[in-house]
Amino acid sequence: MITNEFNAPDTDRSTPSAAPAPALGDVIDAVDDAAATFKAVVRNEADSLLHDFRSLIREQPITSIAVAGALAYLIGRVGR
Repeated sequence: MITNEFNAPDTDRSTPSAAPAPALGDVIDAVDDAAATFKAVVRNEADSLLHDFRSLIREQPITSIAVAGALAYLIGRVGR
């Protein structure tokens, strides 16, 4: 007499199964939407920082020139 030692467990068909996995196209669309949102946020932040930087230069032009000259000198010294 042959017995099957690996019987399949009894499954309860009354419980709902988990939602099916999303299709690859849906995942790609979600990632694309997230990337577009991230790009817009980064662009807005960069524009804001650039505006702040420009207004600071307009308010203090001599200090800005001095800082730029000091940075250029340091970069020139490091580059040797």
